[in-house]
Amino acid sequence: MNEALTMPEVNEVQILYNTNMPGLLNFFGPIHIKQEGTITIRDALHAIYDFFQVPILQEQADYMQRMFPDVWKECVEAFRIRCNRSQHVTIPVTEWRQGVKRVDCLGDRVKYWGMWATHNPDATWQLNLGLAPASNLAPYMQS
Repeated sequence: MNEALTMPEVNEVQILYNTNMPGLLNFFGPIHIKQEGTITIRDALHAIYDFFQVPILQEQADYMQRMFPDVWKECVEAFRIRCNRSQHVTIPVTEWRQGVKRVDCLGDRVKYWGMWATHNPDATWQLNLGLAPASNLAPYMQS
């Protein structure tokens, strides 16, 4: 986990992701990591987690409700499922208080399966985050 994320090593990277909700492609922008030293695998995984734990702003919720009502319903359903799946009594209550988060806008695509680099025609590159629906994973990988 403390190995460099890329070779050659970098101290700035953008990670792109997509959702199964077309109205929200790049809605929150890329995951941007910039720091003094080399970005490690651990740094990237923490940045990805932190990015998706950000609560949806009221303006974002209003926009989604107005422009993509079906997508918003899917986000709210994913939020409900996330809050109710914990066996621990206090976790659902805490999650309900925090509201809908970016992770809920991924629908069921919440299982990490990898990253790959894309080299663009303008000589730039980015990493792409692969997320799989939990239902598409082998039974022993589902939790």
